[in-house]
Amino acid sequence: MVSSLNRTRRSIRYEAARIMADEGVRDYRKAKRKACLRLGVSKHHSVPTNLEVEDALTEQLSIFADESTRDRQRRYLETALTFMDLLSDYKPKLTGAALSGVITESRPVEVHIFSSTFEEICAILDKKRFSYRQIEKRKRFAGKRFENIQGFELTSADVEVELFCFTPGMPYPPLNPTTGKPIRGASRKKVKRLLE
Repeated sequence: MVSSLNRTRRSIRYEAARIMADEGVRDYRKAKRKACLRLGVSKHHSVPTNLEVEDALTEQLSIFADESTRDRQRRYLETALTFMDLLSDYKPKLTGAALSGVITESRPVEVHIFSSTFEEICAILDKKRFSYRQIEKRKRFAGKRFENIQGFELTSADVEVELFCFTPGMPYPPLNPTTGKPIRGASRKKVKRLLE
């Protein structure tokens, strides 16, 4: 019985990872739900954690890694650095897929910036003639706290970018949806080192 449960859990984990990689699903819960449906498994079954799915995704991406995968990672880091240089006065931090290296076509470059007001960043992007969409995403913080964080979604060099603006008084850092721990962030200096 236990080995059957473990096999099912493992199947869900790898199918959810495949769905995230191949179909561009970003949300772990949605990917796991789709995997359960495809495998004919009840959602009340022993469902893998986000971290287990992320590990399976990392494994799958490394198995199929080739020159184009390395090129895509470099392009993500270069795109991140472009925005980090542009917004260097706002202490930018690179987070997410570009930093972890677990890159799929649907995962954007995510940069956190710290400014007095959201409008300051709007003015910079407008001045540089970037076409963007204002977004707001719910992020989780320590102490079971949730906040809606304003940001910008845009595309540069065929790479989707999300800039999130943290203003004074907001909590920081948000929790990583995979691990539930505070997210890691990399400075411009570190991103430059990664590109070397």
